[in-house]
Amino acid sequence: MHKSSILQNAVFNPAKIQERLVHESNGVKIKSLHLKAGQELPVQSYETLGESMVVILSGEGLLLGKHGVLDSLVRGDVVITDLRVPHGLRAKKDMSVLVSYTPMKEEEEEE
Repeated sequence: MHKSSILQNAVFNPAKIQERLVHESNGVKIKSLHLKAGQELPVQSYETLGESMVVILSGEGLLLGKHGVLDSLVRGDVVITDLRVPHGLRAKKDMSVLVSYTPMKEEEEEE
């Protein structure tokens, strides 16, 4: 068991997005990201099969896609997307988010 206080330890750095590894084990990686208003996590996609989940813990922002803004995001929103779909974030107000990546194992891809 592991307990972590993501919001209590939040650091908003105007120079760069603060990123902290919360947990990593076979098949999953969980990070906390803290974005100052105006900061952007660039739109990106991965060749790996799997999913990404983004949970907005505080603040407000925008979900970005290949061709611009896809949706607005507020505290409590959860976004789940295929890792191969281009996605990114832009903070309108200081944002804390929890992100998990769950790539499929090679044997699952072959089925």
